[in-house]
Amino acid sequence: HDITYMHECVDAKDDTELLYFINSSNDGDEIHLCPRKVDFYNQIHLEKSITISCAGPKGTCILDGHGVTRNQSGNTYRVIP
Repeated sequence: HDITYMHECVDAKDDTELLYFINSSNDGDEIHLCPRKVDFYNQIHLEKSITISCAGPKGTCILDGHGVTRNQSGNTYRVIP
């Protein structure tokens, strides 16, 4: 499954908006983020494995966790419970 809806990417500016797309996803889905900075102010706890990838060139999607640890591999952010 791909969570891209009617666009090639989802445009989430913060953790609340990203959580909407995460909650709409299924285990094993990939969420393609539009190039931008996504601010995280809260931790997101998952009960499924998803991949969050950038729809733009490497470095154009920034997940700013304000001190929260993330696992980044190349241009793909894997969020695994």
